[in-house]
Amino acid sequence: MLLSDLTGNPARVRSGLNLGVMLHRHSACNTPQQSVPTDMLRITRETDYGIVLMTALAEGESCSAAALAKQCQLPVPMVSKILKALTQAGLLLSQRGAYGGYSLARLANEISVVDIIEALEGPIAITECSSDDPQICVYHQQCSVSNHWNRINEAIRGALQNISLQEMSQLRPERRPPPSIATITIAQ
Repeated sequence: MLLSDLTGNPARVRSGLNLGVMLHRHSACNTPQQSVPTDMLRITRETDYGIVLMTALAEGESCSAAALAKQCQLPVPMVSKILKALTQAGLLLSQRGAYGGYSLARLANEISVVDIIEALEGPIAITECSSDDPQICVYHQQCSVSNHWNRINEAIRGALQNISLQEMSQLRPERRPPPSIATITIAQ
């Protein structure tokens, strides 16, 4: 992922990150799979599918795991696993019975992309030293950039927090400028 500083100069971030691999296989992206560059920030396939499932549920109807899997063209076991995790995180409600199924626990405009990502992957952290435990990185004491990773994490989290599930479920989202929090400046 390229991040820009205030001068507009791109700064390439190449780090091990807590956001895995994104594969586009779902119905919202019917293009053939292409090789994905390995030096970009990515989410896991499970999280990608979770966002797709949540956007399908944003239409307002309660839906079974099997019906959602069919609608989104995803494997039922994966859909069931994702729906269970989203329910445990409080983003979905599960109703048993003949007329049961899954539905959003809150309005679509009250659920953000970061809520879904963190429900399925945990807190956003693009490097190991971004965690609250300084012992996780052996180079923490002598690292000249370690203090900046939390700011970068918060900028990414803030940008994702500003995108609602309602916006994600729109066919053609309205164009708007990126949030200013996505701009990262590192003092010299």
